[in-house]
Parts: sequence; structure tokens; C-alpha cells
Amino acid sequence: MRRSTIFLAILIAVLAIPVMPSAAQEQSATTETQQVQITIVNNTGFPIWYVYISPSRSDEWGPDLLDDDQIINDGESVTLNLPNLGAGLYDIMLEGSVGETYSKSFMRINADDKFVFTFDDIEWLRGLW
Repeated sequence: MRRSTIFLAILIAVLAIPVMPSAAQEQSATTETQQVQITIVNNTGFPIWYVYISPSRSDEWGPDLLDDDQIINDGESVTLNLPNLGAGLYDIMLEGSVGETYSKSFMRINADDKFVFTFDDIEWLRGLW
């Protein structure tokens, strides 16, 4: 009878181990849910209507990060809360009211980063010519 009690205790202990998350699993889950806050500063001379961020290796832009009625006027900034983007390089593009775009490529994005866009960051003038 003593052997069956020991066996039962060992069986319960073995079955309980996978239920307890490891410290690495807890940290991974926390990292995935954390948000990164960045600031975009518009010093382009023109209002900005759209902000996009995508991995540098991607051929497509993500969704517009501004609210539907939000505009970043010249000299203003906006703070964006992003999901944790993880390690890697990212491109940031701002688009103005007439289709002009300003971009920064191959950027590392960390919490509390500030990205200042000026007229020198202009990339393309769609609709002006």
C-alpha cells in the first residue's frame, strides 16, 4: 500500500509540472502584449493626413495609424501607441493632403523614440505635377 501512495504522489507531481508556466513563457507573453509609444514630429511645412509603418522587408504598408479626423499640422507632433513591433528594421511614411510622401527607411523602433520629419524627407509628389 505504501508503494501505491508514493507512485500516486510522483504521478501528481509529474502531471502538475507542465501546468506551471516557465519564467521565459511569462516574459514572452508580457513582451507580446506590451505597447511601444513613439512620437512623430511634423516639420515638413505641410499638414500630414496619414502615417504608415511597415517592416523594411515588406512591399506593403500597414494601416493608417492616425484617427480618421486626425491631422498633424506643421510644427505639431503626435504620440502613437503601437503594438510591440519586435526587433528589426522598419520604414515610416507620412502622407500629406495632396499625396506628397515623406519617409524614413530602415529604422529601429524602440519605446519613446521620436521621429522628426522635415521637407528633406520628401519622397514623392503625387498629384502636384
